[in-house]
Amino acid sequence: MRQLKTWLLSLGLLSSFALAQTPDFSNDRIYFLLTDRFANGDTSNDLGANSQQPLNWHGGDFKGVTQKIKEGYFQKLGFSAIWITPVYLQTPPVPVTGGPNAGTEFAGYHGYWAEDYFKVDPHLGTLEDLKELVKVAHENGLKVVQDMVVNHLGYGATLSETHPEYFHTQADCNASSNKDQDCALAGLPDLKQELPEVQKLLNDAVSYWVKEVGIDGIRMDTMKHSSDAYWPQFFAEGGPADPAKVWTVGEVFDGNPVFLSKFLNMGSPSVFDFGLYGAIKDSISGGGDATKVAEVLAQDSVYPDARRLSTFIDNHDVKRFISEAAERGVTGTAAVERLDLALSLIYTLRGTPVVYYGTELASPGEGDPYNYPLGRSNREDMNFTGAQDAPISKRLMTLNQIRASTPALRNGKYAEVCRPYGDTNIFAFKRSQLGQPPLVVVMNNGDSPIDLSALPLELSKTFAASAPLSELTGKALSVSLNADGNLVGSLPARSFYILTAERGSNPYAAPENPCIALAKAGGASALVKMNFTVDARSQGNGPIELRRFDTGSQVTYPMQPDPEHPGFWKTSISVPKNTLLKFKYGNLNPRAQNSGYEGFGEPDRSVVARAENADVQGVYNFIVSPVPPFVLTGKVTRNGQPVANALVALEGENTLFHALTLEDGSYYLPLPAGKQKLRARHPDAGSTEWTEVEGSQQNFNFELK
Repeated sequence: MRQLKTWLLSLGLLSSFALAQTPDFSNDRIYFLLTDRFANGDTSNDLGANSQQPLNWHGGDFKGVTQKIKEGYFQKLGFSAIWITPVYLQTPPVPVTGGPNAGTEFAGYHGYWAEDYFKVDPHLGTLEDLKELVKVAHENGLKVVQDMVVNHLGYGATLSETHPEYFHTQADCNASSNKDQDCALAGLPDLKQELPEVQKLLNDAVSYWVKEVGIDGIRMDTMKHSSDAYWPQFFAEGGPADPAKVWTVGEVFDGNPVFLSKFLNMGSPSVFDFGLYGAIKDSISGGGDATKVAEVLAQDSVYPDARRLSTFIDNHDVKRFISEAAERGVTGTAAVERLDLALSLIYTLRGTPVVYYGTELASPGEGDPYNYPLGRSNREDMNFTGAQDAPISKRLMTLNQIRASTPALRNGKYAEVCRPYGDTNIFAFKRSQLGQPPLVVVMNNGDSPIDLSALPLELSKTFAASAPLSELTGKALSVSLNADGNLVGSLPARSFYILTAERGSNPYAAPENPCIALAKAGGASALVKMNFTVDARSQGNGPIELRRFDTGSQVTYPMQPDPEHPGFWKTSISVPKNTLLKFKYGNLNPRAQNSGYEGFGEPDRSVVARAENADVQGVYNFIVSPVPPFVLTGKVTRNGQPVANALVALEGENTLFHALTLEDGSYYLPLPAGKQKLRARHPDAGSTEWTEVEGSQQNFNFELK
């Protein structure tokens, strides 16, 4: 029956009203808020003096959200649903031991460290407060999505002490071939969903909130980290998340469409489209071409129905779009215009758009507050001053309105019209649905106008020749249709048009356009050759490789020793211009520290692919921390014989300051200023006592015992 409804909807033969009686979200626009950071409606449940620590409770609560519903905040912006973070009672705070917030408390303000799946955390309010929130939301035409977790509990949760058999152990993790599902995430107690007792506990918990509170949807946290075997029964008819009763969107933090589709096939009504998120972030925030976006959309056939996806550009686990733009050198008005482009894309493509609180203000946010002081994270307190008058707020009002009133944007067939090639930074596509006016979306992602006289877009089958064009969001147009049905005129820099006109001879036909042919011929983007050199003299024989993290999953490139500079390694890769490369160097030696990744405690390296940045040089391990001013060299021996792959390291050992020995026993160790304690060791050849050293020295030798 569900498949029949989906098919009829795609043909325009079933109205959205006909689906309104089921918890379907294909026509919705979701506003995601972090409850503790959104609005404070009840100061009696506040933390007090510690409420402004970046990692503690800040005072936001259910009453605050309810008040904003009554004020019409979400409705004025045009959203039809709100997503709140988990409501569970949280485990006690843990101390912060490092980083900019050392010495403060880290609490479960985000809701993901459950102590009890069946209780409300008092910092957020009471169960009655939550019920009132849902009741008021429904009275005001808003659905409510509640965040849930079945993968883990919070640090030190009582259940992990009373029933340790419910949780994966380190031994389970070590023996597993599926580390995602059988290993603890960030050290949190990891539940065994495959056990009948655990499955019942989790199912009962989910059913409790659905029935007791009357929520419309579930956002399921860390879906890929729970057992695959758990999900089919979870979504089965009569199960706790039966899609006939409640909608679910799963967080599967992976950009591979094939991997994401697995969870739709297991029954989840929706998953977040991390593939499209990554492509938009990389392609739009810095002015690179939109080829990556086109390539992600070209893989939509792997999904049972790509319209079931949920799309986004900001959330609580990633750097905000405005900060991504700043990292690429885009700030001010240009960054806000690029945010407009990104939002306009998710509102005109398939899937349910989800917008993170603060995006309407074009808020910056560099990442999780664990790594940043107050004021710089992606989870700051919401500022409502002038919020609905901000440029992006007004744009969201318009986008939400046209999304709600234009069936082809929600359910129409997608067809690519033009993708970028060479220096022509155009991305264009159609959305068409039987019985609805045809739409063509045209975006100039470049920072300069594009004259379409050099590249007319042939749209004669879609629109009638010379027909007057309309732009759905009310923008003044600088383009028109000529007598041949071509789109001509000029596309301003960073412009986005949603065009419609009188139907052409066959508006539903796939476009035949020179843009596509040129792109497929290999001119899809301007490539930049990036040359990487790393001083890895501390890393013994290596081998060293480049490990990229900006692609949605790790991609590795082998590096070659520099014959002219022993201990230095080099490689070159070609990537589209303006790509933000995020990477580290890795040591494949099994004795390498930090699982072979450089820079323990250091962030990823990053560089924007531009000609002026083409030569990338660095020192292994030292990304943010400065390269030490001193160097220690010498040999490690045992019974007078050289020992290869011995570790020479400072106290603590899992630090930036360590070295592996070469075949001749020699080592090269960068050394910080001041007196240092260090030793040498090898699991098969013994170790030395701790020795004190200061400053640069040569022939500082160790004899293993």
